[in-house]
Order: sequence, then structure tokens, then C-alpha cells
Amino acid sequence: MRSLAALAALVGTTLATADFLQSPAPLMDEPAPFKWPNATIPFAETLSCETCVRGGYDYCIFRTFPSQTVHGMKRNCTSYPITPEINSVSNVNETDRWVCSLAFKDEVNAIINTCGAYISTNREKQCGDYLIDLNGKKRDATMSIVGLPLWGSCTYRVHTKCGFPTMKYNSESDITGEFDIAYTSYDDYTIDDDINSWEFNQKSSFAGLIVSKNENTTLVVPGTVEHSEYEDCSSKDRNLYLTVTRVKVNTPAEPEVPSSDNITTPEQRRLLQSGDELSNIYFTFSISALALSALAF
Repeated sequence: MRSLAALAALVGTTLATADFLQSPAPLMDEPAPFKWPNATIPFAETLSCETCVRGGYDYCIFRTFPSQTVHGMKRNCTSYPITPEINSVSNVNETDRWVCSLAFKDEVNAIINTCGAYISTNREKQCGDYLIDLNGKKRDATMSIVGLPLWGSCTYRVHTKCGFPTMKYNSESDITGEFDIAYTSYDDYTIDDDINSWEFNQKSSFAGLIVSKNENTTLVVPGTVEHSEYEDCSSKDRNLYLTVTRVKVNTPAEPEVPSSDNITTPEQRRLLQSGDELSNIYFTFSISALALSALAF
């Protein structure tokens, strides 16, 4: 865990000297939380859940614990933090209360739990399947995101027991700055399990952010496995989670948008964007058994 903590710090977390001198040293087996920079997304109450979270806003749902009941009419994106337990109503066995995305320390964890990205009805039609299963004889998979609208989001989970998940993307267009790709990695969740646990303090030892570039880019979860584990898929359960959000349009030129005094909802912009004209992004998911850099290159 010492090396994983160091890698997490390398990906995006820097500890100021003054803070270090004033605070006790963190436990070496405690992952250093990645500080998520917000994607450039103008606020609107109608933002989808995933896009709201990546914009740094608070997405709140009113749900019942411990059952999985989510009250669909009581959900919204807000530009200021809301206390998660606000309006809590205790019953004999359950509690109805607001739960908000900013309560989670890991932003992708917040997306999986709050947004229910694994539910097909919650997904953009351009996204395809949520779960990428790389086990057995299937060692790679491709996913094409074609015509994702401005401020649309797709979330994926890559699971394998054969090694370490990897992701590579490319495009036939110049997608520099068009896509925001937030990622996190969690071990030990089986193919039938997920981070749908509402553990607000759960943090990943490997998390970060990629802004798309006009070149092939690869992300590798760092680590090594024995050759036999790779061949037999007998390693531990490993998962790579990605949330891909279109935050910009390069080609064609982005159309003029009404001033901030007028309504500028995502739906309005989507009307201005034809899916045929938007650049596409293609992902290849595979498995690595080698010790490669934790950084995208």
C-alpha cells in the first residue's frame, strides 16, 4: 500500500509543507484522496446527475435507507452544498432523507451511487453498456461513443480477474479539450458486486482526471501479476471506473449561445447540436500484467 499511496499522490495530490508540519503524518495504508478539479460546465438545475457531479455541483436525491427506494420526483442539481441528512425522517426500520453527491470523498464513487449509472434507463443512448467484462477468453473490448451531446456523460466499469485494467482512447477528429475523463480504481468488488454501498468516506488509491488530446492516450492501473494469474484469470477482482463527459465542441465551431440572462439549459444546447456533426471518441479496454506508469501518456 505504500507504493499505491505514493502513486496516488503523484497523480494529483500535493501536500503543502506548512500543512505537513502542522498535521500528523497520514497512515501509509490510507489512500491519499485525489482532489477532483471541476469540469467546465455551466450550472443548470436540469443538468444530468453525472454532469452535475463533474461540474462540481451537488446532486441530491431523496431516498429511503436501508432499502433501495429512490423517490424519483425529489432529485435536483444545486449550485451550493446541501446537508445530506437535511429533512431526515426516522421510521421504525428505515430513514427517509436527502443524500447529496458532495458527501462522497471520491467523485466517481458519488456518480456510481447517486446517479445509478449502472441502470440502463439512466444512461445516454450513445453510451452503450455500463459493465465491461474482461474475464475468461475475453481480454479486450471496444466502446464507441458517437454523437454524445454537449454536457452528456457516459460512465463505465471495467472488471477483470486476469490482471490490471487499462484504457486507451482515440478519435478521427481533433478532440483536444472536448472530453473530460474522470477515473478511479477499486479492488475486491466481484463481477456481481459494485461500489453501490453508500460509503461516503471510501477513497481510491488510484484516481485522477484526463482531458482529451488529439492523440492516442493510454491509462494503465499500475501493478504486476504472476503469468499464471494472467493466463488463468486467477488474480484478485479489480475494477476501473470511468466517467466521460463532453465539455466542449471543436468541430464544427460551437454555435452562439444566448447570454446568461436567458435560459441556457443543456436541452437548449442539444437542440443547437446535431449528433451527426459531433466528433466521436473510441475506447479500447484491455488487461495489463506489467508494471507500467500510473500516469496517462
